[in-house]
Amino acid sequence: MGKRRKSGSQISSANGGKGFDFGQPLTSFVEAGLGHLDHFAEAEVGGCSYGFVRSAEVGTAIPVVTILARHEEPLRAAMSELRSWGDGVDGDAVEMTVVFMKNGGWLLGLSPEPRRLAARTKTADLLLDPLYFAPTWIKTLDSTDPFMRRFEQYHEAMFAPFILSAAVWRGSPPDQRRPHQTQIDHLEQSLSLLKFQCTFADEDSVQPGAQAAAMLATSKRAGKPGRAKRSGGGEAPGRPDIKRIQAKREQVLASLFTVSRRRAERTGVTAGMIEQLAPLGVQRWQVDQAIANVVLSRKICGEDHYAPLESKSLKRAVVEGAFNHVEFADGDLSQFTIAPEILERQIDLDGRDLLRIFGHQPKRDGVAATLGELRRRRLIDA
Repeated sequence: MGKRRKSGSQISSANGGKGFDFGQPLTSFVEAGLGHLDHFAEAEVGGCSYGFVRSAEVGTAIPVVTILARHEEPLRAAMSELRSWGDGVDGDAVEMTVVFMKNGGWLLGLSPEPRRLAARTKTADLLLDPLYFAPTWIKTLDSTDPFMRRFEQYHEAMFAPFILSAAVWRGSPPDQRRPHQTQIDHLEQSLSLLKFQCTFADEDSVQPGAQAAAMLATSKRAGKPGRAKRSGGGEAPGRPDIKRIQAKREQVLASLFTVSRRRAERTGVTAGMIEQLAPLGVQRWQVDQAIANVVLSRKICGEDHYAPLESKSLKRAVVEGAFNHVEFADGDLSQFTIAPEILERQIDLDGRDLLRIFGHQPKRDGVAATLGELRRRRLIDA
């Protein structure tokens, strides 16, 4: 009978083996479409009109703000795109911002609402940390109708529905002083948006980083088109945060590898590895992550430890593989086998990947050295 290998014996991380920490930062940049900017520019928006209209959805008369433009087809295309952000039913997928200027005018900004943009684009790809860029269409209006201040007060209520609509003007450009010289033809109601949210700000009290601040900065750049971009969602690449990594890792393992982890429990794989590496202070999540990596590696490339993959292509391969990974709880445990030495090596490789994220590496090969360095760096509990 051969000797049982001691826990923590030297297991080289060479020979093509690779680890992957599912919590690592993987920033992706997502920019909403620019179509509404081009459509509004082609429509030649000249102003806005205001009033009240009866809403069938709400059952009473509510405020309406109408965008007035010269050309019908691009205006129709712009409103259609805004409606598409909320699948035609969620008007608040369009973020509307009003900035009152000190010179008596005001700015109107329309952009994708960041949280809803995230919901539309993130899908099930839990491994990516999207950084969203939402282009804002901005219209500068020279004077502020008293209606807009009353509209701001109206929005202080908890329930403040209103309609954002569009119309084509013919004849003279829209002018409150000469309304009889302008003919206004409203687009059909199906292109309007029923909204409940609108953000108001005064020029002299705008908070840095807010949507209104981006609009002001854009409007003050002479000769620049009225389009601003604001980022939201994830954070820009920077120093990694262990708490964020831990939270993301836990979410990925719980969402994508629940069945594999349960099979490892039922076949004794998890308990056996925890017992084997207990003297080295291995933690349950490390075993679970190693199980997930072994399962995914075998699915992606037919071998353990992502061995056939080049290091430069590992992240893309894992992201794509995880995105398409589906587990079926069919109760069949006969094919679920992971040898202890395979799992131990994967724990070592995964630990090295976590150290790499923070710019470190163990001085010696083997899971004992890796776990020790992780504890010394306070990347796992002591």
